[in-house]
Amino acid sequence: DALADAQPSATPGVRLGPPAAQEDPPPKPTPLVASPDGLVFAGFGCGRMISMSQPDARSCARVARARGPQVQGVAWSSSSKLCLGCNEADLQQRQGSAEYDVYSVAALAGAEGH
Repeated sequence: DALADAQPSATPGVRLGPPAAQEDPPPKPTPLVASPDGLVFAGFGCGRMISMSQPDARSCARVARARGPQVQGVAWSSSSKLCLGCNEADLQQRQGSAEYDVYSVAALAGAEGH
């Protein structure tokens, strides 16, 4: 029968319809480009708490530096003084926050002694 011959087959493993869209490759890590005071992202937060109270972003960066090279940024709150450590994945997934600003640990470390 001609009509039966014209129907698409229901063979398992054969996909009917448009080809599947290819996923975009994951974004490349964004290098942390900091302002002279070490600020990378104003109005953003990321990471996990590493200190309940630090007087400034530089002190927060010192705590982060002691945790190892995987902590590349710190989110510090000038109002609550909380200090969060951010690794590369945390920095890429940062969230907007009026309470926090993100600073580069390396930039603040480089500014030590100036």
